[in-house]
Amino acid sequence: MIKGIIGQGHVRVDSPITSFPSGSMHDTFSGMMRYNLNNQCMEIYTGASWQMINTAFPTVTLNEPANRAMTWAIKKMEDEEYILGLSKEYPAVKALLDQMNDTKLKIDMVVALVKSEVKE
Repeated sequence: MIKGIIGQGHVRVDSPITSFPSGSMHDTFSGMMRYNLNNQCMEIYTGASWQMINTAFPTVTLNEPANRAMTWAIKKMEDEEYILGLSKEYPAVKALLDQMNDTKLKIDMVVALVKSEVKE
């Protein structure tokens, strides 16, 4: 069972699901699997005894373009948070940020109009 995946510190996929066999230890059958908390490993029942399973943990990484994109996005978010913080303290920064947001809305509207003209 994969419990989590981490990719270069930017992508993490976790699974909160952990399942254990039900029943008592007397209800064992050949092929049954369990996680041994004492040994911290998976085991399989052979029909006579529990045997440790060799386990490997997967490594998931991002390719270089994806890594650069994630790094850029994180930097962009940090910059935006910093500017937003400044805008709460300095009215001039807030006014400029408001102007920038208004301009972005106008650009989006013009782009939508241009796209609709191109389709016709």
